[in-house]
Amino acid sequence: MRATLASIFVLSVWLTPMLHAWAQDSHQHSHQHSQAAASTAASSPSASKALVPPVSDWRATIDRVQRAGGWKAYLREAQQPTASAQTPAAILRLEEAIRLTLEQHPDLIQRLVGIDLAAPDWRRLSAEQRQALVTRQRLIHAVKTQFYLAQSTQEWAAIQAEVYEINSIATELSTRMRKAGNLNALHLIEEQLKAESALHATVQAHDRAVQEQEHLRQIMGFAAKLPALERPTDVRQHPIATNSVRTQLEQRLNELAQTEPAPDLLARLSQAQQALSRHAMRAQQVEQYQHKILPLRKQLLDEAVLHYNGMIIGIFDLLKEAEHQVQSVQKYLNASADLLRSESELDLELTLLNAHLAQIGRAL
Repeated sequence: MRATLASIFVLSVWLTPMLHAWAQDSHQHSHQHSQAAASTAASSPSASKALVPPVSDWRATIDRVQRAGGWKAYLREAQQPTASAQTPAAILRLEEAIRLTLEQHPDLIQRLVGIDLAAPDWRRLSAEQRQALVTRQRLIHAVKTQFYLAQSTQEWAAIQAEVYEINSIATELSTRMRKAGNLNALHLIEEQLKAESALHATVQAHDRAVQEQEHLRQIMGFAAKLPALERPTDVRQHPIATNSVRTQLEQRLNELAQTEPAPDLLARLSQAQQALSRHAMRAQQVEQYQHKILPLRKQLLDEAVLHYNGMIIGIFDLLKEAEHQVQSVQKYLNASADLLRSESELDLELTLLNAHLAQIGRAL
């Protein structure tokens, strides 16, 4: 049972440095009760690599943890290993997806030859070149938005499979305890219903992941089936605008709005300000998960482990808390994906604003 808890923490390790440290903590607690958890802790990446996802896929790591802990013995012998334990042969990264998409538009690439795409001088560009930059940014935004969505749904499908496995273990334990006369029929039925609900959610999550990846393929104009997408990493590895950068940008937008701009420019400024506000709100949500919600969830899980070791709570309570931990991880993933999508939206709005300002001889 301790290996189940350990597998949840292995899942959380690559999300944030904090979760990495917490996982090592919980492995130490679990060692007091089971040698299986001690072998699990040895497979965790070092703290110095906390900001970088582990080299091996977490799904394969979880599978090794499960085999080492032996808790899969509680599952039916006929049950096959989940697809989450398989390592994909090929990985599609965001940068590659953007490159493949842009290659579908050779005429656009030709019009952008000689332009510094990282920092274009908008006022020196022709109207055709400015339009080409806008078109390029729209394509990038479409790919980024859908990539982050497909990425999060793909990850959720794998996480949901772990939730189903936890519920399957609880159901199998309940069945055996019922046969031994140590559990009433009501509790058994409740666990069976939970397992069936988790299976239904797992199927839905898989279908959603397939749909979103297909939508990404259509946006990219890619004929072949796409490989699995790279796993999401800590959002702090992405060039997200800092609070100071957002403040400076907000001040500049306010300055432009106070110059009595024409209605079309005022509308463009308003769109940029709204995108900036949404980005700031998403960043605040991610920070709340990193510094408040996840630490509190970790404390609850630590207390549950201590209570279980002291025989204050049972295994079903411990499994329930482990499931809650997984759900918190998923919400953090969603918040991170929302932040990255808002970053892409802000980039697009600033590109549109720059193009508009260049038409009237002004600059952002």
